[in-house]
Amino acid sequence: MVLAGLWFGLGLLSKYTMVLLGPLLLLYLLLAPRHRHWLRRPALYISALAAVLLFTPVILWNRSHDWASFRFQWHHGMEAHQFSPLFGLSDYIGGQTGVMTPVVYLILLAAAVWGVREIRRNRDTPILYFWITSYPILLFFAYSSLKAKVEANWPVEGYLGAFLVAGAMVSSWSFRPLLLRTAMAGVGLGL
Repeated sequence: MVLAGLWFGLGLLSKYTMVLLGPLLLLYLLLAPRHRHWLRRPALYISALAAVLLFTPVILWNRSHDWASFRFQWHHGMEAHQFSPLFGLSDYIGGQTGVMTPVVYLILLAAAVWGVREIRRNRDTPILYFWITSYPILLFFAYSSLKAKVEANWPVEGYLGAFLVAGAMVSSWSFRPLLLRTAMAGVGLGL
């Protein structure tokens, strides 16, 4: 578990938006009955401490430099400018569609809906973990696009889990073997 904290800390060092994953992991532990016991174990908190310790030099540097990189990231990605929300959202959707390709993007959207249905049927499904650690990040950036320009690469961390949900959705379909292999190859190529 401490290793997970170190990986999380390394993620924070590479991309500040990794901070979004922390509350989502906590939400997962609260919602997944089978994994709720981790909230009572010291390993979870030691893991979080490891992540914070790894990220501490960045915090200290920012503190001694008037929070320069934090302020830049906040103003660059969150501050509202004279901006059309409709244009921002359409630019976000267009950018994501361009990065993912239209077919893959539609599959990922369908997988979001499919995942919610699966989670409603069974809270202990692994789909819950992958859904929670992906789609809220994509929605966060969609919301952010209503206020400011969102670059196409910013929500990239949200796609890993989304691809796994999409793979589970496609594998749940009853295809003929050739169609199934073709569909799985398409999802694989999208990865």
